[in-house]
Amino acid sequence: MLAPLKTNIGPKPPALSYRLEEAPNGVVRVVWEAGECGLTTAQLLAAPTDDEQRSQVNEACRVMTELLSDGPVPAGPGDALKRRIAEEAGVSLRTVDTAKAKLGVISRKEGLGAGWVWMLPAGRWQAYPQDRQAAGVTTFAPPLRSSHEAAPAQRALQPAFEEVL
Repeated sequence: MLAPLKTNIGPKPPALSYRLEEAPNGVVRVVWEAGECGLTTAQLLAAPTDDEQRSQVNEACRVMTELLSDGPVPAGPGDALKRRIAEEAGVSLRTVDTAKAKLGVISRKEGLGAGWVWMLPAGRWQAYPQDRQAAGVTTFAPPLRSSHEAAPAQRALQPAFEEVL
């Protein structure tokens, strides 16, 4: 389908339909269908109306939420994450795009050398921030150690600390 989204130079022209077919010489060409397609731009862009389409989008949303619920996930090379979600949900890549838009998933570049990550908006995966923090990680500090690992190190520093006092 080819449909106008906006025009300010006159009335909107009708949407047209076409198909791609291979010519005898191997080149792909556009073949325009006769007449108008009978759909408006609004109808073409509308949310899915049948139950099967809605359930596919909902299944993709479920899989995506499950994968992204613990925080940002690397998108991987190409469409690796999108393909993984599509495969697990049993839907098309386009349905994954629709689910991504529905959930408001954020795609963000991580650092200079790192790739892209997908993440849910803050309110969707940080309902209980204390449960979503990575264990043993702090900002601007060495990794945390459990108390039984830290005790020998603290005992080793104790004499030096007492000398200062």
